[in-house]
Amino acid sequence: MRVAPSDTPAHGLRRPLVVWLALTLVVLTLLLRGVVALAAPTTHAVAPAIDLANAPSPLTLDKQLRLLEDPSGRLDATQALAAPGWRDVVPGMLNPGYSRSAFWLQGSVANPGTQSVTRWLSIGIVRLEDVRFYSMPVGSTQPSVTWRAGHTVPLDRHPIVSETSVFPITLAPGERLTFLVRVQTRSSVSIVPQLWRPDDFRIAESRNAMIAMLLAGSMISIALYAFVLGIARRDKVFVLLALTTVTQVAQDMAFQGFLYRYLLPQGGEFIVRAPSFFSTLTAGFFSAMVLSFTGLHRVTLWRWTYRVMIGLMACMTLWVAFGDHRAAAFTHLQLLSVFNLLWVVSLADGWRRGSANARLCLLSFSPGCAVLFWRLAIIKGLLPEDWLANTAMAWSTNIAVLLMLTIIVAGRSRELVREQRAAQREVLETRREEQARLANAVDARTRELQAALIAADEANSAKNDFLARISHDLRTPLTSIIGFADLVQSGGREDADRGRIIRRSAHHMLAMVNDLIEYAGGGAADALHVAPVYTHAFIDGMAHEGMSLARKHDNAFLLDVRAPLPPLLTFDAKRVRQVLGNLLDNAAKYTANGTITLSLSAMPDKTRADIVHVRFSVEDSGCGIAKDDLARVFEPFARLDRARRVPGVGLGLAIVQQWVERMDGTISLDSTPDVGTRVAFTLPLRVAREADLVPQTLAGTTHALPPLDGSGHHLWLAEDSPEIRQFLHDELASLGFTVRTFSDGVALIAALGNASETRPDLVLTDHMMPNADGLAVARATRRRWPDVPVLAISASPQVVAGTGYDACLLKPIELADLRNTLARLLDLHRDDAMAGRTVPGDAGRSGDGPLVRPSRDHLLEARQLIALGAITDLMDWARELSDQAPQFDGFARQVHQLAQCGDLAGLAELCAAPPA
Repeated sequence: MRVAPSDTPAHGLRRPLVVWLALTLVVLTLLLRGVVALAAPTTHAVAPAIDLANAPSPLTLDKQLRLLEDPSGRLDATQALAAPGWRDVVPGMLNPGYSRSAFWLQGSVANPGTQSVTRWLSIGIVRLEDVRFYSMPVGSTQPSVTWRAGHTVPLDRHPIVSETSVFPITLAPGERLTFLVRVQTRSSVSIVPQLWRPDDFRIAESRNAMIAMLLAGSMISIALYAFVLGIARRDKVFVLLALTTVTQVAQDMAFQGFLYRYLLPQGGEFIVRAPSFFSTLTAGFFSAMVLSFTGLHRVTLWRWTYRVMIGLMACMTLWVAFGDHRAAAFTHLQLLSVFNLLWVVSLADGWRRGSANARLCLLSFSPGCAVLFWRLAIIKGLLPEDWLANTAMAWSTNIAVLLMLTIIVAGRSRELVREQRAAQREVLETRREEQARLANAVDARTRELQAALIAADEANSAKNDFLARISHDLRTPLTSIIGFADLVQSGGREDADRGRIIRRSAHHMLAMVNDLIEYAGGGAADALHVAPVYTHAFIDGMAHEGMSLARKHDNAFLLDVRAPLPPLLTFDAKRVRQVLGNLLDNAAKYTANGTITLSLSAMPDKTRADIVHVRFSVEDSGCGIAKDDLARVFEPFARLDRARRVPGVGLGLAIVQQWVERMDGTISLDSTPDVGTRVAFTLPLRVAREADLVPQTLAGTTHALPPLDGSGHHLWLAEDSPEIRQFLHDELASLGFTVRTFSDGVALIAALGNASETRPDLVLTDHMMPNADGLAVARATRRRWPDVPVLAISASPQVVAGTGYDACLLKPIELADLRNTLARLLDLHRDDAMAGRTVPGDAGRSGDGPLVRPSRDHLLEARQLIALGAITDLMDWARELSDQAPQFDGFARQVHQLAQCGDLAGLAELCAAPPA
């Protein structure tokens, strides 16, 4: 913290400083003389009984009572009344300060009036620990009434609920009474006996509480404001000022008894110690605040003096809280007197050294310092307690502290504003210099950035070129694989199912390649693509893949569907296929001559009717996994000891776990060495309807489908899904069939009942339809025309034998399967040789003219592409050849047709080198 130098010369400050010190000494001298005069004992005759009926309210009993000091503190009321040493009270005797003696007060009251009178006797201040009241009837030595009050007695046990010790005195007309009051406390003994009318006492008590709370609220408001400023600006002076204020309020609340009355009415030890405890904290926080605010920490003498003061207050806090309270409180007051002098002297020295904050702090602290000396003199017994009994003097310290807080907060705020403005000016100057430097740097960096952007563009262009080439190189062989798989599937051979497996796997691999290329190009290849999927068709495909994988090591494959599954479910088929493929591949790797089982089950969700939890499980009878290795199987690149000899990098199960978690599923693994392993995962899937499906497209490429001529054949089609019905109608009509469609089974059955209807050659029906399903259609057809074949289309496998169906196709429909099944049921001829191939001799003509072949160099390029299996490149080559040389259009069309069929042999024959 910077201290602004004062413009006033040092010798100019000394004169007001000397005058201020001289005035302070004069005031202290006058106070001490007043103390001596007031403390001088005087003798009085025995006072008459106090007239309760006519006594003013309040009546201070500083001369009407007698006092006895009991050094042993063991006398009871009877012994004290008979003991010698009673003296008439003078004001100085009621404030002896810290003492271990018990003090007895004796007085007489009378009611000469004609009505009963009640007055309340209040005994001194709230710091008194044990106060007892004894009522002695006239002529008796035994008390008839005994009451207790003080901080050690719970508030609800006082005869009058008040923070001070108050006792009711009620006299009948003409009655006379002698009372004794015993006072003993570890705090400073200060007794202010007063007689009150009850209403006057409550009014004065309420007024004192209102003024006290008003002052306390003002101080707390300033403390909160200072604390917020301290936190916001990270200024420890404001924080210390807030702590000083809070502890000062707590000290005065305890000193005036409000802590006892409103917060801790049970009384006890802490109520006695609280004033001194909070006072030590206040002195410590105030010392730390003064040291930081005034700049005295830069002066070695004062820096170490204040550190010692703060350390002493920390020790005093522990002593006051846990030690001998009377000795600790007395020592604390002595230290506080010394600290007041040190604060004044140090602040005066800081003023002399030119610290504006020290001058501000000294001027604001002066009223509080004077009041604090005043209160210390009263607490030590040098001044009578009634000088502090009224509210204005009782809260004079708070008023002075409130004034000091206001001045310090305002001064500190102005100082921070000045520092902020100076910092802003410095920042602006630095910013101007920095802007000039940055302008030059920006020019240089701009030139470098432009060069870097050019290099980045070139690198990005090179990356795009590379991705284009690698995309082409990866997709070209897959296109050939898919084409030949279609030929195998559509040829009507025994291995047609293998062609379907090859094509499905190739399509899956092509999708993975597309993801890889998209990710390398900056896309999001790991996004989920959720769509309705035919459940049983998906399971059937996975079963065929599982069979193929199981055969590698002579394993048996089992499919176990343990519960009815919804026909259509919504999920990402590609990702689930990837997960199951990895699990089946792992099972096949580590199992030989055993069994691999794919199990599925479904359980409905408890809260949502459209959600089912499908559990997929892959179980094998292979080598198993050791218990210690189970925790590592899902870690990327983790290779267990038994897996060292098996090809792989250890990513399969890590990928499985990643995708299962992305699909909000859970996965578990159980394994026993030499027994087998079971990996299961559960996915929450939404049940779909056929209406949710996008319009169907051809399941296979059209050039690879077996040709079929349906001319002259009539088909009836019942399908409740408009999209599927239109798709099947268009496909069948394109083959020459005459197709009549029905929106559901009820309509078709109604047509069967019409005798004028033309007999169909085949009935094609959906299995699951409202009102009348496929079985109902089959039974009705059998009743009308027993020999008409019925072909069912179903989302789930159906039993054919004995049900009325002649065959069943699984959705989504493979067009090759549809054509082959129609050919079998209707005994239609298929020309498989022409399925995907045109004889080169027949294709050798374009129109009526001969086939014009390109040059030897062009044919050499074509043969190289054929050798590589680059079907898509060969089709592009044929298109460019036709565009550049129209005379080769017939030859290019023939190449394009053979390439579409994947007929590499025909292409090789067509592009053979011409004879020399």
